[in-house]
Amino acid sequence: MKSWYIVMASFFLVSTAFVSTANAWILEREVVWEDEVDHALEAFGGVYQLDPELTQLVDKLGRLLVTGAALDKHYQFIVLNDHEPRLWTLPGGYVLVSWGAIRTAGNEAQLAALLAHGLHHAVMARDDTKVLMITAYSEEGLPPLGKIPNYALGGSQVSLNRLRSQTFSRIDELQADHHAQKYMAAAGYHPSALSQLQQKLLDLWKGEATSSLWPHRSTQEQIDRSQEQVMRLEFHQPGSWTYGDSLDAIGERLATVSPAYQLLKKSEQSFLWRATRLTNKAVAIEPREGKFLARLGDIQMQRQECAEAINYYQKALLLGYTSYSTYLGKGYCEVQLGRQDQALEDLTAASRLLPNAIAAEQIADIHQQLGRTAEAKRALLQLMAVKGDRKVWAEKKYIELDLNSNDSNLEIYFAAESRVRDGEFITLITNQSGLPVSGVDVRFTAKVKGELRDEIISAGKLEASGQVELRPGWQIDEGDEVKDVYVRVVNLTRR
Repeated sequence: MKSWYIVMASFFLVSTAFVSTANAWILEREVVWEDEVDHALEAFGGVYQLDPELTQLVDKLGRLLVTGAALDKHYQFIVLNDHEPRLWTLPGGYVLVSWGAIRTAGNEAQLAALLAHGLHHAVMARDDTKVLMITAYSEEGLPPLGKIPNYALGGSQVSLNRLRSQTFSRIDELQADHHAQKYMAAAGYHPSALSQLQQKLLDLWKGEATSSLWPHRSTQEQIDRSQEQVMRLEFHQPGSWTYGDSLDAIGERLATVSPAYQLLKKSEQSFLWRATRLTNKAVAIEPREGKFLARLGDIQMQRQECAEAINYYQKALLLGYTSYSTYLGKGYCEVQLGRQDQALEDLTAASRLLPNAIAAEQIADIHQQLGRTAEAKRALLQLMAVKGDRKVWAEKKYIELDLNSNDSNLEIYFAAESRVRDGEFITLITNQSGLPVSGVDVRFTAKVKGELRDEIISAGKLEASGQVELRPGWQIDEGDEVKDVYVRVVNLTRR
C-alpha cells in the first residue's frame, strides 16, 4: 500500500492549552500591589469605620513616622475590622493593623511603636514595580450552604496567600524593632514605649514566641535589646521625647464592643438556633456593625429562608457593610427566588470586591440560563484557573457552550490529517473536544492540477477522542500538483 502525506491546514484543541494561550489575558496580567490591597482588606474583615477618632489617630501617627524617617515613598496605615490582634504588611507600602491589636497600646507612643514596627516590614517589602501574577483559585470544593469562605481567584489570591503565610525570622524582628525605635525618636515619641509594648505582648501570649494570628515575635531578648537601643539613642540623638496622650478613652470604647465580636466568632461555630441568639446579642451591644446583620442573613440563608436573609443583607449594606460576602450571600438568595437580574448585579459586585470561585460559577450558570453564551463563557474562563474537579467541570462546560454557539470556531476542536493512499485522497478526523458528537460536516477544498475542488462530507457520530476516516472521492496520482489543501469542520450535531 502506497501513501504519501499532503501538507495542509489543520486545527486542533487541547482544552487546557487553549485556556493558557488563546485566553492568556485571563491567566497572566501585570498589576501593581496597590490593585490587590482591596482584595486583602475584603478577605480579612474590611476597614474599621465605626471609630473615626481612632482612624484619624492611626493616620496621624503613621504620617509622623514616615516624615520622621524621611521615607521618600507613600505609605498607608489601615485599621482592620478585627477584634483579634493582627499586624500585617503588603508590598506597595501598606501597613494593616487591627483594632484588636491597637487595644494593647496604652498611649500614643506605644501605638506609634506598633505602627513603626509594621512600617519597617512595609519598607522591606516595598515594591512599586509591576509584577507578573499567575491567577489561581484556592481549590477547596463548594462550601456548605451559608458558609462562604475565601474562595479567592486571580491576583487576589497572591496577596491573600502572602498575608496567610506571613512569617518573620528572629533577625527580621530584631531589625524591625531597631528601625522602629529610630522612626519613633525622629517623630518625637519615646523609643522606650516599644519595650513596654513588647512586654504587654509577651504577657498576652503567656510566654509564647508567636501566635497564629500574630506573625511577629515578642521575646525577652527583644525587650532587652530595645532597652539597650534606648540608651544608644539617648546618647546619639538626645531629644525631648513624649509618650503622647493616653488611649484610655479609645481603649474603653473598644473594650465595650469587643464582646460583641467574640459572640460573632462563637456564632460561626454554633448550631443555627444558638448562632441566632449569639448574633442578636452582638447586635444589641453594637447595633452599628453591619457585619452582625450580615451574619444573621447567612443564618437565614442556611435555613432556606431567602426572603428574610435578603432583608438582613440589605440592612447590613445600609449600615455600610459592603463586603463581598454580603453581596455573595444576597446574590445566592436572589437566585433561589428566581430574580436572576438582581442576582447578577449582586454576584458581579461580590466578584468585583473579591474575585471568587463561587460568584464566577453562579454567574456562569445564570448567563447560560438566560441564553447569554458569551457572558457565560467569560465566567467559565475564570473558573478554568482552578485546580481539580472544578477546573474539569468548567473546561467541559466551556467547550459544550462553544460547540453549541453560532460563532464557534468548530475546527479548533478537531484535528485533521490528510494523505493520498492508493491514488485516493483520505483525511483522518480526530475529535479532541472531549465531548461526543452525533455528526460532523467536513468541507474539503484543494487545487488539484490547477482545478479547484470543493466537497462537503457528513460523517457519523464521533465519541470523545474518537476518529473517523473521510474520502471526498478525489483520485490523485503521484506527481499531480496539489495546492491550497484545506479541511475543516463546518457543522456538527450534538447529542
